[in-house]
Parts: sequence; C-alpha cells; structure tokens
Amino acid sequence: MLAQLKRYGKKIIFVRHGESIGNARGLADNSLAVMPNHRFPLTAIGRNQARHCGEVLKSLGIVWDQAFYSSYLRPEETYQEIAEAYNPCQPKPIMDPRLDEWWRGIWHTMSKADIVRLYPLEEQIQKREGWYHYRAPGGQSGPDVELQIRSFLSDFMQGYYKDFRTIFIAGHGKWGILFWRLMVGATVAEAEERMKNNPFGNCSVTVFGDSIREIAIQ
Repeated sequence: MLAQLKRYGKKIIFVRHGESIGNARGLADNSLAVMPNHRFPLTAIGRNQARHCGEVLKSLGIVWDQAFYSSYLRPEETYQEIAEAYNPCQPKPIMDPRLDEWWRGIWHTMSKADIVRLYPLEEQIQKREGWYHYRAPGGQSGPDVELQIRSFLSDFMQGYYKDFRTIFIAGHGKWGILFWRLMVGATVAEAEERMKNNPFGNCSVTVFGDSIREIAIQ
C-alpha cells in the first residue's frame, strides 16, 4: 500500500485518539455499563494529550488537506482539540464509519471475567481460531475490518476523496494495527507481535507516505 501512496503522491497522517474513559477505567468498571462504547468521551488527560499533539504537529509544519474521524466520540473530540491547538480555521472534518474501531462484539463490551463466566464455549472457539480470524457474536473479524480499510483507501486513491493529497485520520488503536499491516504488507503474525509489544499509544502520530514516520509526542 505504501507503493500506491507513492504512486499517487499522497500521504496519510494517522493519530490514535487521546485517553478515553474506557482506557482510564477499563470495561470492568460498572459505571460504563450504561454508556455505549461509541460515546466514551476523552478524559481531561486525553484532551491535554490532543492539544499537545496539535501543538507538536504545528511546530513541525505538518499540514493536511482534509481530516477524517470515525463515528465514535473519542476520535471526534481528539481532532477537535488538535485543530484548536493547531489552527481553528482547519476545514470541517469528515465522519466516515469505515474508520470505526474493530468491533469485537461480546468481547468489546464485557469484562474478561464476564466473558469466561457467560461464554466459555466462545472463549474456546476464539483460542482455536486466533485473534485475527475469530468473529465474536455481533462482532467483526480482522478481514472484515480490512475490507473497510481497503474501501476507504480506494476512495482516497481514485474515488470520492481523490482530490485530497494529504489526509488526517483520527482513529483507533486496533483499527490502526490492521491499517499498519496493510500499509507495510506485514503478516498476521507480525501484526499480532506489534499489537502485543508496540501498540499505538494515545495520541501517537504516524505519517504514511514514501516511508513511515513515527513522531514522538512527549
């Protein structure tokens, strides 16, 4: 995929959302049981992370033509904070649900203890099929998400978004792993290794173009 970006002279700036209440509390926190996952807001720390990210991007002179975010609240709020710190006059961002986090069905909305207690058979199936191919009830598999990513990239390269040269994506961590896998042509095993040992941190910045540039946000 990097070769295609180079061919079309395009770049993608990928930023994972800042710390959300889901990150801070964890799904075992009962207070989150009544709130939809897609409505988890940023914490005060997450907002500070995003504003600092915008300041760093501005200091480095990194620019983009158009920004995109998923249908979840946390990346939307992240971009709002980044744009405010960077330049409040940035073009209005576009919401695209193809950027939504990898939805893991029952695994996404329940604590590990509840999953083991209520769905022991599904846990066995997941272990058998593996993290990439397993599709939990009501959820997606890795290939499902990659089809969404490929559709979005097709629009960016030659379709509806083709007039943009450099885009900004405010997105999610696990989605980002699959996006990275497609960009660099990594194997499933390599993506799993990265997910375990080098995941995308809150408000981490990665620029995909002729090469990959990971920008440290301290």
